[in-house]
Amino acid sequence: MNTYSVTSHINLTKLVLSYQQGQTTKDELLHHMYSIAYSYPLKKRLLQEEEAADFLIFFLPTIEGMIKNFSYEGKPFEHYLHCSIRNKIRSYKSTQYKKTAKEIMSIYAIREEHVVEDFQDYVCESHSPAYQIRQNEDKKHQILIKENHSRQSMSVDHARLLYLLLICYRNIPTGQMEAIGELYLSYDIDFHALVHRLDETCSKQLASIERLQNRKSRLFSEIILLETQIMHEPDPEFKVALENKLSIRQSQLQQLLKRLNGRSPRPSHRQIAELLKVPKGSVDSGVYYLKKNLKLLLDDE
Repeated sequence: MNTYSVTSHINLTKLVLSYQQGQTTKDELLHHMYSIAYSYPLKKRLLQEEEAADFLIFFLPTIEGMIKNFSYEGKPFEHYLHCSIRNKIRSYKSTQYKKTAKEIMSIYAIREEHVVEDFQDYVCESHSPAYQIRQNEDKKHQILIKENHSRQSMSVDHARLLYLLLICYRNIPTGQMEAIGELYLSYDIDFHALVHRLDETCSKQLASIERLQNRKSRLFSEIILLETQIMHEPDPEFKVALENKLSIRQSQLQQLLKRLNGRSPRPSHRQIAELLKVPKGSVDSGVYYLKKNLKLLLDDE
């Protein structure tokens, strides 16, 4: 039997109240509390086993406060403890995520220092005769290095945010567009130029969607007109002809709606990947994890 199973049979409410009255030692009470704080997230699969010990350390200050401030109002102490554990797990994961993001940014900062040192060595070498011979080829190589350096020096979160902003760029207000442009200009990325290129790429796609929308409106109008004519048509033969025509138009509308469901005015992940010259998988995973982390942060608040 595991630690949680043993501890769960103990009435923690009575134990906490007994401690508050000075009838139970603090060490005895904390022993049971620590066991639950460690085992409960594992039993509910809220944490991995390697995370449980770190979470227990993170949760210790909360345990002390709960023991001190608890008063029985109909609900057992276990209820408040479990709720507190679940809330603190969200805070713990949010903290771990921010910590990981800072570590990644520090790694990029170290890489950037190495790039600067390599560039200084390169400047010294550039005055040699051999450099003059290779100048044309090296110029192309320098452009490639600059593009790669811009992507490397950008934080993971900013790269993921760039993917999402380009997908939703049509919904961004003009004022915010300027602020976004200034942010990415620090990474040598011209956000406005990327948006302009997306407009050119998506122009045919948008024109096709607009044509389908116009066709849908015309079919709707024609169907309504046919239904009205059928209701007031006295001639049975002509009424049958109108009903056949209505059936054809309804079928055409259904096919058109299916085509529209597969179209989106937003750029696809593949188009963003081709624009930024990154793998499509990077865009897919970047957008997914950004949305997931944003939801985690919002839930935590």
